[in-house]
Amino acid sequence: MLQLVAALQSGWLAAVLIAAAATKLLDRHAAESVRATALTPVLGPRRALPAYRMLGILELLVGTLLLTSLARTASAIAATVLAMGFIGYLTYARRRAPESGCGCLHSRGGPTPVSWRSFARAGLMLVAGFLAIRSVRAADYWLDVLLARPFAAAAVLIAETLALVVLSPELRGIRGSLPRRHVGPRLPRPLLAGSGLTVRSSIRQLHESPAYHQVAGLLDADIVDSWRDESWQILCYDARYEGRPATAAFAVPLRRYDPRTVRVTLVDEFSGDILFSGDVLRRAASASTR
Repeated sequence: MLQLVAALQSGWLAAVLIAAAATKLLDRHAAESVRATALTPVLGPRRALPAYRMLGILELLVGTLLLTSLARTASAIAATVLAMGFIGYLTYARRRAPESGCGCLHSRGGPTPVSWRSFARAGLMLVAGFLAIRSVRAADYWLDVLLARPFAAAAVLIAETLALVVLSPELRGIRGSLPRRHVGPRLPRPLLAGSGLTVRSSIRQLHESPAYHQVAGLLDADIVDSWRDESWQILCYDARYEGRPATAAFAVPLRRYDPRTVRVTLVDEFSGDILFSGDVLRRAASASTR
């Protein structure tokens, strides 16, 4: 079984790296996305975007080589080194810019700060890299194994991909956007109702806002979705109120830094109905967390 798993890692890593490269090379708003990542405070505003693009090119190159039977040893080693580099970068970014996103994958609408999931994801890729090196030594080519044992191989690849999704808040946001898009049309206009800060300040504003502290006891720790509405950043968290799953949608101003203006609405996860909003939500949240 380990031989099967090891043989598939080159193909799996190729897909992950090519997907990550696509988010960096095809993003029409890359300059804005980079400002929300730790690359800007780490490298500086002028170097961040070129480094972001160059990383995308490197990921595309390594991913493409992993897909083929050419330079299998070199590409497997390169993927492992990339994973090691990611871990080092995450460690430094966590200390230098803890509120910024890592930039590993595109997070629609706002940054996803570096967390233990980011490290676990990089660790998963590191293990996959070591296994890919092992498969090269055993002369196993991922496509041959996939064709020879399609059902077992599909099960392994699906399990790994699910693990990647769980460990990627950016992907959780994308996954959660379909059921949560019903939140937007139901938000009160004051929630969506603003003068030039970067997107990454939204999370800091949120954490310093009275609205966040009033409902913090109802929330999951991670952002599950994020998008922009005019001059506001909408940040969504999983929440639970009176045993009912819900979404807490926060509206954070993008053009000024004023945590007092952050607004929150609690929306039923399944029906999309507003459970509470404004002062009513403040009283309900306070009662629920006692």
